[in-house]
Amino acid sequence: MGLLSGIAGALSLFVALVFQRTATDIAEVRPKPWFGFCESLTPSAWQSQGDSLLGLGGLVSGVLIWSLLVGAVGVLGMIAVEGLRDRIEGKLLAE
Repeated sequence: MGLLSGIAGALSLFVALVFQRTATDIAEVRPKPWFGFCESLTPSAWQSQGDSLLGLGGLVSGVLIWSLLVGAVGVLGMIAVEGLRDRIEGKLLAE
């Protein structure tokens, strides 16, 4: 899983560097609903201290969700490969 996450991160960085202007436009628009959600959950005492806690909460939750998605894709991929392997083995044994 670490290799898959590393490849996805390197590919994302490469695409962001190649398409810098588009990546900047997307980076400004995409997380706004997520930050609005985080802001609604953040206690008002924290909001008076600035956006550092809110930003940290958004960062941690984003990393958590990203790792869960990568893990789910990895597990589903392994299940698919195992099913394919079983089908291939079944055909070879039938011959």
